[in-house]
Amino acid sequence: MKRSLIIGILFFAGCSGEPKEAQISWTPPPPERDTALYRIADHKSLSAGEDIPDWVLLYDNGGIGYIEYLPEYQDRYVFIAKNTGVNVSALEQWQGAFSVSLDFARLVAPRMQDRFTRESATFPEQEYGGFFEAVIKAAYDAAYAGAVLEDTFWQKKQYVDEDGVTVDREVYEFFILVSIDKKNLQRQINAILGNTVSARFLTKQQTAAAERITKQFFEGF
Repeated sequence: MKRSLIIGILFFAGCSGEPKEAQISWTPPPPERDTALYRIADHKSLSAGEDIPDWVLLYDNGGIGYIEYLPEYQDRYVFIAKNTGVNVSALEQWQGAFSVSLDFARLVAPRMQDRFTRESATFPEQEYGGFFEAVIKAAYDAAYAGAVLEDTFWQKKQYVDEDGVTVDREVYEFFILVSIDKKNLQRQINAILGNTVSARFLTKQQTAAAERITKQFFEGF
Protein backbone atom coordinates (compact mmCIF):
# COMPACT_ATOMS: atom_id res chain seq x y z
CA MET A 1 0.00 0.00 0.00
CA LYS A 2 1.34 3.40 -0.92
CA ARG A 3 1.96 5.99 1.78
CA SER A 4 -0.51 8.31 0.03
CA LEU A 5 -3.26 5.83 0.84
CA ILE A 6 -2.19 5.76 4.48
CA ILE A 7 -2.40 9.55 4.58
CA GLY A 8 -5.84 9.33 3.00
CA ILE A 9 -7.03 6.91 5.66
CA LEU A 10 -5.75 9.17 8.44
CA PHE A 11 -7.39 12.21 6.88
CA PHE A 12 -10.68 10.43 6.34
CA ALA A 13 -10.75 8.93 9.82
CA GLY A 14 -10.11 12.30 11.41
CA CYS A 15 -13.06 13.94 9.62
CA SER A 16 -16.55 14.16 11.01
CA GLY A 17 -18.34 13.05 7.84
CA GLU A 18 -20.15 9.83 7.08
CA PRO A 19 -18.29 6.49 7.06
CA LYS A 20 -16.88 5.59 3.67
CA GLU A 21 -18.86 2.34 3.62
CA ALA A 22 -22.18 1.52 5.22
CA GLN A 23 -20.90 -1.57 7.01
CA ILE A 24 -18.29 0.39 8.97
CA SER A 25 -19.81 1.60 12.23
CA TRP A 26 -16.61 2.25 14.19
CA THR A 27 -15.52 5.89 14.36
CA PRO A 28 -11.88 6.26 15.43
CA PRO A 29 -10.81 8.84 17.99
CA PRO A 30 -8.59 11.80 17.10
CA PRO A 31 -4.92 10.85 16.66
CA GLU A 32 -2.96 10.70 19.90
CA ARG A 33 0.52 11.61 18.74
CA ASP A 34 3.52 11.95 21.00
CA THR A 35 4.21 15.57 21.82
CA ALA A 36 7.93 14.81 22.12
CA LEU A 37 10.09 14.87 19.01
CA TYR A 38 11.50 11.53 17.93
CA ARG A 39 12.93 9.73 14.94
CA ILE A 40 12.94 6.04 14.05
CA ALA A 41 16.60 5.07 14.36
CA ASP A 42 16.13 1.39 13.55
CA HIS A 43 13.39 -1.16 12.97
CA LYS A 44 12.84 -4.79 12.15
CA SER A 45 12.78 -4.36 8.36
CA LEU A 46 15.46 -1.70 7.98
CA SER A 47 18.35 -4.07 7.28
CA ALA A 48 16.31 -5.67 4.48
CA GLY A 49 15.64 -2.26 2.92
CA GLU A 50 11.90 -2.47 3.63
CA ASP A 51 9.53 0.14 5.02
CA ILE A 52 7.73 0.13 8.33
CA PRO A 53 4.46 -1.83 7.86
CA ASP A 54 1.30 0.17 7.28
CA TRP A 55 -0.36 -1.22 10.41
CA VAL A 56 2.46 0.11 12.60
CA LEU A 57 2.24 3.56 11.01
CA LEU A 58 -1.51 3.66 11.49
CA TYR A 59 -1.27 2.43 15.08
CA ASP A 60 1.33 5.12 15.86
CA ASN A 61 -0.96 7.81 14.45
CA GLY A 62 -4.31 6.83 15.85
CA GLY A 63 -4.57 3.39 17.42
CA ILE A 64 -6.16 0.11 16.41
CA GLY A 65 -9.25 1.79 14.99
CA TYR A 66 -7.18 3.18 12.15
CA ILE A 67 -5.86 -0.29 11.32
CA GLU A 68 -9.43 -1.56 11.13
CA TYR A 69 -10.01 0.88 8.26
CA LEU A 70 -7.63 -1.13 6.08
CA PRO A 71 -9.58 -3.26 3.56
CA GLU A 72 -8.11 -6.51 4.88
CA TYR A 73 -9.39 -5.82 8.41
CA GLN A 74 -12.84 -4.30 7.83
CA ASP A 75 -14.50 -7.58 8.83
CA ARG A 76 -12.11 -8.24 11.69
CA TYR A 77 -11.30 -6.77 15.08
CA VAL A 78 -7.66 -5.87 15.53
CA PHE A 79 -5.71 -6.05 18.78
CA ILE A 80 -2.17 -4.91 19.52
CA ALA A 81 0.04 -6.19 22.30
CA LYS A 82 2.78 -3.64 22.94
CA ASN A 83 5.81 -3.58 25.21
CA THR A 84 8.50 -0.92 25.51
CA GLY A 85 11.89 -0.62 27.16
CA VAL A 86 15.63 -0.54 26.67
CA ASN A 87 16.40 -4.22 27.27
CA VAL A 88 16.12 -5.74 23.79
CA SER A 89 16.68 -9.30 25.00
CA ALA A 90 13.82 -9.07 27.49
CA LEU A 91 11.52 -7.59 24.86
CA GLU A 92 12.43 -10.33 22.39
CA GLN A 93 11.65 -12.95 25.02
CA TRP A 94 8.30 -11.29 25.74
CA GLN A 95 7.42 -11.23 22.05
CA GLY A 96 8.55 -14.79 21.45
CA ALA A 97 6.62 -16.11 24.44
CA PHE A 98 3.33 -14.58 23.33
CA SER A 99 0.62 -17.19 22.81
CA VAL A 100 -2.67 -16.35 21.12
CA SER A 101 -4.49 -19.12 22.96
CA LEU A 102 -3.17 -18.03 26.36
CA ASP A 103 -2.76 -14.26 26.00
CA PHE A 104 -5.59 -13.12 23.75
CA ALA A 105 -7.97 -12.70 26.69
CA ARG A 106 -5.65 -10.03 28.10
CA LEU A 107 -6.22 -8.02 24.93
CA VAL A 108 -10.00 -8.49 24.75
CA ALA A 109 -10.87 -7.79 28.39
CA PRO A 110 -9.37 -4.26 28.56
CA ARG A 111 -11.20 -3.32 25.35
CA MET A 112 -14.45 -4.55 26.90
CA GLN A 113 -13.70 -2.61 30.07
CA ASP A 114 -13.09 0.53 28.02
CA ARG A 115 -16.46 0.02 26.32
CA PHE A 116 -18.20 0.04 29.71
CA THR A 117 -16.23 3.08 30.85
CA ARG A 118 -17.08 5.15 27.78
CA GLU A 119 -20.77 4.29 28.09
CA SER A 120 -20.99 5.03 31.81
CA ALA A 121 -22.16 8.45 32.97
CA THR A 122 -20.44 7.94 36.34
CA PHE A 123 -18.27 4.90 37.06
CA PRO A 124 -18.95 1.44 35.58
CA GLU A 125 -18.74 -0.15 39.04
CA GLN A 126 -21.50 2.16 40.20
CA GLU A 127 -23.68 2.21 37.10
CA TYR A 128 -23.61 -1.54 36.38
CA GLY A 129 -22.94 -2.89 39.84
CA GLY A 130 -21.70 -6.46 40.11
CA PHE A 131 -22.55 -7.06 36.45
CA PHE A 132 -19.52 -5.04 35.34
CA GLU A 133 -17.09 -6.83 37.62
CA ALA A 134 -18.46 -10.25 36.70
CA VAL A 135 -18.25 -9.55 32.95
CA ILE A 136 -14.66 -8.32 33.07
CA LYS A 137 -13.57 -11.25 35.22
CA ALA A 138 -15.24 -13.67 32.80
CA ALA A 139 -13.60 -11.86 29.87
CA TYR A 140 -10.15 -12.40 31.37
CA ASP A 141 -10.92 -16.05 32.13
CA ALA A 142 -12.44 -16.90 28.74
CA ALA A 143 -10.75 -19.11 26.16
CA TYR A 144 -11.46 -17.39 22.84
CA ALA A 145 -11.45 -19.30 19.57
CA GLY A 146 -10.47 -18.01 16.15
CA ALA A 147 -7.87 -15.33 16.93
CA VAL A 148 -4.87 -15.20 14.57
CA LEU A 149 -1.39 -13.78 15.13
CA GLU A 150 -0.94 -11.65 12.02
CA ASP A 151 2.49 -10.07 12.44
CA THR A 152 5.16 -8.85 14.84
CA PHE A 153 7.39 -5.81 14.64
CA TRP A 154 9.82 -3.68 16.60
CA GLN A 155 11.21 -0.20 16.22
CA LYS A 156 13.77 1.92 18.02
CA LYS A 157 12.77 5.51 18.75
CA GLN A 158 15.26 8.24 19.54
CA TYR A 159 13.64 11.14 21.37
CA VAL A 160 15.46 14.38 20.64
CA ASP A 161 15.60 17.85 22.13
CA GLU A 162 13.94 20.83 20.52
CA ASP A 163 16.97 21.32 18.28
CA GLY A 164 15.98 18.10 16.52
CA VAL A 165 19.52 16.74 16.80
CA THR A 166 20.50 16.06 20.42
CA VAL A 167 19.31 12.62 21.54
CA ASP A 168 17.61 12.74 24.93
CA ARG A 169 16.71 9.06 25.25
CA GLU A 170 16.17 5.88 23.27
CA VAL A 171 13.41 3.33 23.63
CA TYR A 172 12.46 0.12 21.85
CA GLU A 173 8.84 -0.64 21.03
CA PHE A 174 7.76 -4.22 20.32
CA PHE A 175 4.37 -4.95 18.76
CA ILE A 176 2.23 -8.04 18.21
CA LEU A 177 -0.71 -7.78 15.81
CA VAL A 178 -3.65 -10.13 16.39
CA SER A 179 -7.00 -10.20 14.60
CA ILE A 180 -10.26 -12.12 14.80
CA ASP A 181 -13.42 -12.28 12.71
CA LYS A 182 -15.91 -9.73 14.06
CA LYS A 183 -18.97 -11.97 14.07
CA ASN A 184 -16.99 -14.74 15.72
CA LEU A 185 -15.81 -12.54 18.59
CA GLN A 186 -19.23 -10.94 18.95
CA ARG A 187 -20.78 -14.38 19.49
CA GLN A 188 -18.25 -15.20 22.19
CA ILE A 189 -18.62 -11.85 23.96
CA ASN A 190 -22.43 -12.06 23.76
CA ALA A 191 -22.18 -15.42 25.52
CA ILE A 192 -20.20 -13.79 28.31
CA LEU A 193 -22.67 -10.91 28.61
CA GLY A 194 -25.68 -13.23 28.55
CA ASN A 195 -24.28 -15.65 31.10
CA THR A 196 -23.32 -12.90 33.53
CA VAL A 197 -26.61 -11.01 33.89
CA SER A 198 -28.09 -11.65 37.33
CA ALA A 199 -30.80 -9.30 38.59
CA ARG A 200 -30.45 -10.73 42.12
CA PHE A 201 -27.33 -8.66 42.69
CA LEU A 202 -28.39 -5.50 40.85
CA THR A 203 -30.65 -2.58 41.58
CA LYS A 204 -33.47 -1.79 39.16
CA GLN A 205 -31.36 1.00 37.61
CA GLN A 206 -28.30 -1.25 37.31
CA THR A 207 -30.36 -3.99 35.67
CA ALA A 208 -31.68 -1.51 33.11
CA ALA A 209 -28.16 -0.21 32.45
CA ALA A 210 -26.81 -3.75 32.03
CA GLU A 211 -29.58 -4.65 29.59
CA ARG A 212 -29.04 -1.44 27.63
CA ILE A 213 -25.30 -1.85 27.12
CA THR A 214 -25.71 -5.56 26.34
CA LYS A 215 -28.02 -4.72 23.43
CA GLN A 216 -25.65 -2.13 21.95
CA PHE A 217 -22.29 -3.37 23.16
CA PHE A 218 -20.62 -3.45 19.74
CA GLU A 219 -21.57 0.09 18.79
CA GLY A 220 -18.19 1.77 19.10
CA PHE A 221 -16.45 -1.38 20.29
